[in-house]
Amino acid sequence: MRRFPLAPFAACVLVALAGCPGNDGATPPPGPAPVAPIAPIESRTPGGSPLPRGYEDVRAGQTYVYSLLAGNERKDKVKALAPRELLLERTVSLRGTSNVIEVKEPIPPPEEPRGEGTTLVEAGETDLAISGRRVHCKLRELRLDKEVLVREWVWDRYPFVVKRVGNGFTVLELTAIEEPGAGEK
Repeated sequence: MRRFPLAPFAACVLVALAGCPGNDGATPPPGPAPVAPIAPIESRTPGGSPLPRGYEDVRAGQTYVYSLLAGNERKDKVKALAPRELLLERTVSLRGTSNVIEVKEPIPPPEEPRGEGTTLVEAGETDLAISGRRVHCKLRELRLDKEVLVREWVWDRYPFVVKRVGNGFTVLELTAIEEPGAGEK
């Protein structure tokens, strides 16, 4: 049995922490788990918006909360949204220490680089539950020969990659979308 090379896995972890998106990562997930019914999603973008498809529900003040390796956390708070750029305040908490940086994400996001000899394969579809909403995702796998290196759950809305598993470890998983003013008094 071939062992997973450490360099691609380390790169995957770095991408997850720097901001590019259970299961053992080697087998497909079981059938859809019971989740809450789909909550209606109303587009908040006015008609004729210059924003591309998938960004209709993004608005200033929303916070996207991610679980990272080893119980760490990342929060991306939307500061501003323009036709070609999304401005985020990113807080990454590692081992009790938090760092905050400003991140400018291009719209649409660039295609992520793949290692030489790898292929990206559509591997099915499944549902995940995020913030009480059923999110239908396409499952894709980055493979080297027939070995799965990375598995991603991809939503057709921002932030697109909502879960990433590499070498059996969940590297990144969107756990909540907090609306502006939620939890404030």
